[in-house]
Amino acid sequence: MRSSKLILLLVGLLMVGNFLYAQAETTIETTELSNNLYHFKVTTFYPVSTLASIGPDGILLVDPGMEQSTEMFMKTLAELSNKEVKLVINTHSHDHHTSMNKTLGKTAEIYSHAASVDLMKSDLDVLVEWPEEAFPSRVFSRDTSFVFNGEEIRLIPVPGGHCKDDLMVYFPESKVACTG
Repeated sequence: MRSSKLILLLVGLLMVGNFLYAQAETTIETTELSNNLYHFKVTTFYPVSTLASIGPDGILLVDPGMEQSTEMFMKTLAELSNKEVKLVINTHSHDHHTSMNKTLGKTAEIYSHAASVDLMKSDLDVLVEWPEEAFPSRVFSRDTSFVFNGEEIRLIPVPGGHCKDDLMVYFPESKVACTG
């Protein structure tokens, strides 16, 4: 009898949670940090910081955010550029930073710490189903860097800072670091 009540309580909580999750409204605040670097405060249930490098190579996003904000966020990016999102960097695998991968991963490369794939495939978030295109296409466990839109971008693993797949993204020329 006791376990039946617990199961009913859990089902009720899940139903209320799903209702609230479906009803969230998205707001986006945009701040220009440099000639080609923008910060977005994307709030659906709570704020998520997203960075975008926008330039001749296309759009690079750091922590694109929640799946529910995809349509509005893509409209915001379209107001700044007609370029496509070419690259996504996830600072860690929590779904409020990565669930937009489900859409963006169809056409963009996704970079993350090597531990992210295992975490996303584990029971990290039992309410999220990850299609294959949402998983990182490039993973690493050491410092790495590359140039995108004419600016060096450094990816620095910081395992254990928040979780075992933490990553700092540093734009040295713009003097901007993103840690998720």
